[in-house]
Amino acid sequence: MYLRAKARDGAGALPLSVTCANGACLGLPLPEVAVIEVTDWLVNNSPELHIEIAGCTSPCSSGLQLGVRYVGDAATDMIVDYLPEAHVMQRTRNLADFVRILVLDRSTGNADGRRVIFTRPAQARKFKAVFIDQGFCFNAGQSDFPEFPLRGVYCRNSVYERVTGWELFEPVLSRAEQIECSDLWIRSRLS
Repeated sequence: MYLRAKARDGAGALPLSVTCANGACLGLPLPEVAVIEVTDWLVNNSPELHIEIAGCTSPCSSGLQLGVRYVGDAATDMIVDYLPEAHVMQRTRNLADFVRILVLDRSTGNADGRRVIFTRPAQARKFKAVFIDQGFCFNAGQSDFPEFPLRGVYCRNSVYERVTGWELFEPVLSRAEQIECSDLWIRSRLS
């Protein structure tokens, strides 16, 4: 199942694709992205593919779109976008990835706070954090990199309390230093 991830005017699709390709190269837990064909019929028959702004409704564009795979299995997994701080700290199995995702967010100029979905199979005790919403990378499509230290940071600062040195950003930091631009371009085009 894919969810629409492209604005009605098409803005943001390429930065999102490049950011997700970068995240995949770094081994970070991000949802899968792919270019999908959205037909006129699907847009016309799907209320979810209509955007309401200030009381006016307009349809999303048909054609090739960037889709983001739904995180988890809606039939069997517990999927939430909020956990109390104590649960985040004690019941998230990949807590170290909150630090590592900063490498992606800082290198791509994420102009938004870090958003997370937590998934847990029915029998599991701990959640897995999956990092979503890369749409504001490259400063929300402005393609510049203003220095705002708290952009790209998760709202629960306790996830960063163990940061005492650069080694906690590994292996993502070393991988980021070795990525070739051509590899990112190819990955973002093949999604």
